[in-house]
Amino acid sequence: MASGQEYQYTGLSPGPVFRFLILQPGQGKETLKCSIYTSLLNEAPDYEAVSYVWGLRTRDQTIMCNGKALMITQSLTKVLHRLRLPNDPRVLWADSICINQEDNAEKGHQVGLMANIYLRAKRTLICMGDDTWGHAKAAFEMIEEVNLRIEESCKRAEGPWAMFPPLNPQDPITGDTRWNSVAALYRSPWFGRGWVVQEAWLAREGLVIWGQHETRWAKLMRVDVWVVWCAPSCSRTFNLGSPALHWQGYFARHQNEMSFFSDFEGSKDLNLLSTLEGARLLGLTDPRDRIYAFLEMLESDNGRKGLQLFPNYEQNFFKVYEEFARTYIRTKRSVELLDYVQHVEHTLDAELPSWVPRWDLQPEAGSRMYLPIWPALTDRSSSIPDPSTTDSTLSVRAVVLDSVVYVSKALPARDIPREDIVDIWKAIAHFEASPYPVLCRFHAYIETLYGGIQPAHDLEVWRRAQAAYLLDIHRNCGETEPIDSQYWVETAKGGEIQVYNSLLQILLRGKRIFLTRCGLLGTTYTIRKGDWCGIIFGCKTLSILRKVEGIEKSYKLLGPAHVTGTTPQIYKDRFRGFTMLGWKESKEWTEWDVREGAINLH
Repeated sequence: MASGQEYQYTGLSPGPVFRFLILQPGQGKETLKCSIYTSLLNEAPDYEAVSYVWGLRTRDQTIMCNGKALMITQSLTKVLHRLRLPNDPRVLWADSICINQEDNAEKGHQVGLMANIYLRAKRTLICMGDDTWGHAKAAFEMIEEVNLRIEESCKRAEGPWAMFPPLNPQDPITGDTRWNSVAALYRSPWFGRGWVVQEAWLAREGLVIWGQHETRWAKLMRVDVWVVWCAPSCSRTFNLGSPALHWQGYFARHQNEMSFFSDFEGSKDLNLLSTLEGARLLGLTDPRDRIYAFLEMLESDNGRKGLQLFPNYEQNFFKVYEEFARTYIRTKRSVELLDYVQHVEHTLDAELPSWVPRWDLQPEAGSRMYLPIWPALTDRSSSIPDPSTTDSTLSVRAVVLDSVVYVSKALPARDIPREDIVDIWKAIAHFEASPYPVLCRFHAYIETLYGGIQPAHDLEVWRRAQAAYLLDIHRNCGETEPIDSQYWVETAKGGEIQVYNSLLQILLRGKRIFLTRCGLLGTTYTIRKGDWCGIIFGCKTLSILRKVEGIEKSYKLLGPAHVTGTTPQIYKDRFRGFTMLGWKESKEWTEWDVREGAINLH
C-alpha cells in the first residue's frame, strides 16, 4: 500500500487532549469506515468507550479513517462490526485507534489521561466477544433473575447486611444449570486482562455485550458478590467468579450496595498496593503496565494521592518499578510496600534492588504471608520510624533477631502429604534449643503451619479440629515430643482433622518451614541456612534477610515470613495458643539480647 493511502497520525497538543472516532453506519461485511477527531476532554461530544480483548497484536485488518487505510487487529475489527449501527453514526473511543501505538511519548501521555477518558464516557461498552457456544442468553437470564432476588431482598431489608440472608441450601437455584452459562461468561478472555479492571471500574455505566445479548455491568457485579457472600455453594459447584478486583472495585464506588452483603469494612476499600498485588495473575503484555494500568484509577484514593507519577514508556520496566517504589516510600513515609516483596533465588541477582517488588512475577504457589488488616509491627516504644532512600539503598529501622539453622524442602503446590509434615518435625526435633514453654513446642509447630491466618468460620470448631490434627501428627511422629495429652484429648472431642488439613493444603503451598538458632519456628517461601529473620518496623510481618558480604548492617530483603511467638495466649482462663512474634501480644523480643537500629537494604 502506498504511503499516501495510509492514515497518518498528527501529534497531539499538550494537556487534556485526546482523539475520538465516529464510526460510520454500515451492515454485514461492508468495509469499516470512521472519522477521527481531536478534542479537549471537556469539549468532546458524548462518546462511548470500548473495552475489549486485544488478542493477537498482528494488524492485518483495515478500517478506513478519514478516507485512508489504518491497519487494526482482527479482534478490534470484530468488535467494531458488532458495535456499528445500520443507519446512524456512533461516537466511540477505542485505544488501539485513538492512541498512536507507535509513539511512546504520546502513549504515556494518553495512558495518563485514561482514567478521565473512561470517567467522561457516557457509557463503557464491555465487549466479551463471540457467543460461540450459545451461552449468553441463559447466562443473562440467570443474572437478571438473581438481580430480581437481590432487589426484593433490599426492599424488605430494614437494617444492615445481616438482614440480607444467605441462600437456603435447598433453594432450587443452587442446582440451576444456567449457572454453567454464567461460568462460561467468567471464562471469557476479557476477565483475564489487566487493563479491563480500570475500564470497568471507572465506567459511569457499563454495558456487557456478549454475542447478540446485553446486560448491565452493575447487574453482573451484584451477582458476583451475591455468589461470594450469600451463595458459596453455587460458586463451588459451578466454579463461578471473576477476579476479585472487579467486584471489589465496583462496590468500592457503590458502598451503599455493599452494605447489604457485608459489614466488613475492609471489603469496602481498596488501595493501590493491594490492587497491584491482586492484578499479578491478570494478563498484561507490557510489564510496565503492571503499574500504569492501575495508577490512575485510584486518583482519589489515599493510596494514590501525592505520588506524582506519570506513565513513561521510554523507561524499561525495571526503572519503572524502582521509581514507583522509591516515590511511594518517600511520599507515604511508609515501608508498607516491602510487604509485597517476594523473591525467588534468581530474582535476587536482577538489576533491581531487593526491596523493590517485582510486579511482573506471579506468585509461585500458596497464599500471602499476612492479611492486609493486620497491624504494622512497631519498635520498643510502639512507634514506626520513617525510612529513607539513597540511590539504590533503602535505610530502615529494624531489629535483626536470629539466624536460620534449618530449612525444610519446599512443600508441594498441591496435595501436601501428612508424611512431609511428620518428616519436617522429626528433623526439627533433633535441635534441642526451644524458647517455647514446656509441653508447648509441638503445639507451636502445628500453629506455625497455618501462619496465623485463621478461618472465618466458628473458632471453636477450628480449635477442636486443630487439636485432632495435632494428636494425629503427634502419633505419627512416634509421640516422642512431650505434650499435655489430657488437655489435647479433651479439646479434640468432636474435632475433624480434615477441617484443619483442608486449610493447611492452601496456606502451606510452596512454603518452607524453618528453625532459628534459638529455636523459633517459622514459614516463608525463599530462604536458606545462614539467612536471618528480623522485624522491619512498619511491615505487617517479619522479614527474611540475607547479609551483603563485606558491608556492615547491609542486607537483601527476600520476603515476608511468619514466626510463631513464644508467649502463650490465654482467653477466659483457657489456653488459646500463640500469636505471631512481634504483635503487641507477643513482643517478647524486647526482653532479648537484640538491638534496634538502622539497616540498609540493597
